[in-house]
Amino acid sequence: MFKKIGDFFKGLFDKAIAACKALIDAALPTVSQIIIGQLKDFALKAVKEVQGLDMDNDAKRKAAFDKISGYAKDNAIEAKDSLVNFVIELALQAVKNGNI
Repeated sequence: MFKKIGDFFKGLFDKAIAACKALIDAALPTVSQIIIGQLKDFALKAVKEVQGLDMDNDAKRKAAFDKISGYAKDNAIEAKDSLVNFVIELALQAVKNGNI
């Protein structure tokens, strides 16, 4: 009898975990888009600032990364490194293509 009760709760728990995972998976793209929107204007400014500096491209990327991640922290925006790098790439393409 206790095994049946344990199996019931295990199945219920597994279903709850699967539902939570599906909800999180569905929400992550939206959250990423919100964060990108919050960072894009500052990222454009940061990329334009470092573009004119006398540094190699890796140093410019690091400087832009530091500026943007610092801005995110100062404004309580939780942005992972991969998302900051993505925003840098978007801003860099916009600057190079004159889309700003």
